Amino acid sequence: MSQQVAQVDTLFLHEVSDRYTVVAERDGSRVFRGVLELKDTSAGPRPGKFRVKRDSTEDPRDPDLFVDLARGASRIRISQQTSREGRDELQEMLDGYQLEALVVRTCRYCAGSGRYSPITDETAIKADRDYICQDCAIRELERELSFAGSGGLTGAAQDRLEELLLDVQDLDRITNLLQGNLDPDLTKFDEISATVEDVNPVKTAELDLHPDLQPRIEDRFDSLLPVQSLSVRNGLFGSADPSSADDANGGSPRTGGDDQLVVSATATGKTLVGEL
Repeated sequence: MSQQVAQVDTLFLHEVSDRYTVVAERDGSRVFRGVLELKDTSAGPRPGKFRVKRDSTEDPRDPDLFVDLARGASRIRISQQTSREGRDELQEMLDGYQLEALVVRTCRYCAGSGRYSPITDETAIKADRDYICQDCAIRELERELSFAGSGGLTGAAQDRLEELLLDVQDLDRITNLLQGNLDPDLTKFDEISATVEDVNPVKTAELDLHPDLQPRIEDRFDSLLPVQSLSVRNGLFGSADPSSADDANGGSPRTGGDDQLVVSATATGKTLVGEL
């Protein structure tokens, strides 16, 4: 233990009921996990009991060992989830040994499991009323997928859900999708502008259709309607016209024959898009 004391980088303190979880880390890995109870003295709060957790057991140690740990640590951190009273008590105890500590925002799930995992506005994931780290959020999402019986999801679909989770930073919004509560901001993959005033219509003679279909289309129409032209220029037949970017409202043409969802008013040509 004396060697561990000398090599501790971070000493992390987190309130659990009427005592504190103590986590000592070195090089980003947990060296050990302990439990600290404070006692009131005439000089203020001081370490009363200190136990090192090993699996399901707790080994009593001299409370002075905690003081040695704190003095040997490069930094001391207190979880933001610790109550105001608990933080004040810890700060007062550390002040008695001329030790400084910072209160940091950490993953509640990790803190409850004896792990130190600081989070920021950029990395925190909202989970109900808590904020957790990305690793815990992904594990929770995987658990929800298993519970919901989403074995039919492909690996790509699960990867997409994880990407959305890290993007929106809200676990509940993602798990709601599994319950059929679709969120347009999350389910929309792409869109083509609905503005058609500046669309240059595609001539039907330029279409490369099946020989039985081509003359029928040309006999009925000289050119396609704006919505139909947008669809063709954005890859309806498996490739986009590279020269049509400016015509299609200045957007980049799509390639690869991706599926399309065409939404427009009645009598604007959606049926023919499907037939083509």
